[in-house]
Amino acid sequence: MLEGEVKDSLDTILTERCKTLQLEKLALEIMPDHLHLFAGARPTHIPALIVKQLKGVSSRKLREQFPELEYLGYPSRWKRFKHLWARGYYCGSAGHVSQDAVKRYILEQDGKEVFEYCIYGDPTGLTKIGDFTR
Repeated sequence: MLEGEVKDSLDTILTERCKTLQLEKLALEIMPDHLHLFAGARPTHIPALIVKQLKGVSSRKLREQFPELEYLGYPSRWKRFKHLWARGYYCGSAGHVSQDAVKRYILEQDGKEVFEYCIYGDPTGLTKIGDFTR
């Protein structure tokens, strides 16, 4: 499976779904094990339903295009995964920071290793998530 094809397809699916839901897709960065999406929504939108729609539609469409995702890289018939995405998610409001700051943060994630993110609240910015896994 070509990772670039899956990433491009996921980008297209999420962009189309945002349009359908009348969301303004402001920034998107797809990482190896998660993604960051910054979207503008009306106050009447319910964040949990937005996430449910985006995860559900993207999972279904990606599996239609790439049937091998059912095994997530494991040898066929060894381990089958019922769901493409984990149940959890983080959703936050950007009311306390500027739109440009959030957009810049998301776009700066490109090329970072999975455990390269700074820990929130560390004033030095030197503590990384990976520090806790060693």
